[in-house]
Amino acid sequence: MGTIRIVFTPPGDKPRGRTRKTPPTGRRDLSKCDLPEVRVELPDPLFEGKLERIGVEETSRVAFERGGYRRLVVARIVYKKPVQDQPRQTDGKTDG
Repeated sequence: MGTIRIVFTPPGDKPRGRTRKTPPTGRRDLSKCDLPEVRVELPDPLFEGKLERIGVEETSRVAFERGGYRRLVVARIVYKKPVQDQPRQTDGKTDG
C-alpha cells in the first residue's frame, strides 16, 4: 500500500524558496559612509544674479587626498528658466 511521509521542520527555519546566489551589485549610498566630507559648489557664472535659484543637484563620489579617503560632494546650482513670450498660434488662414 502507500506510505505517508511526514516532515517536521524545527522552529525558526526559513521556508524554502528563491534565494539569491550573488550579492546585489548597485550604487552605494555614500551619504551613509563615515568619511569626512569635502563640498564643492558650482554656480553658473552666466546665470548667477540674473536668474532665481530653485535648488541644488548633489552628486557624491569617493576621492583620495593626503591623509585618507574623503567623500567629495559636488553641488550644482539649479536655476529657474526665464519665461519667454510664446508666439501666437494661428490656424493657417490668411486674410486678404
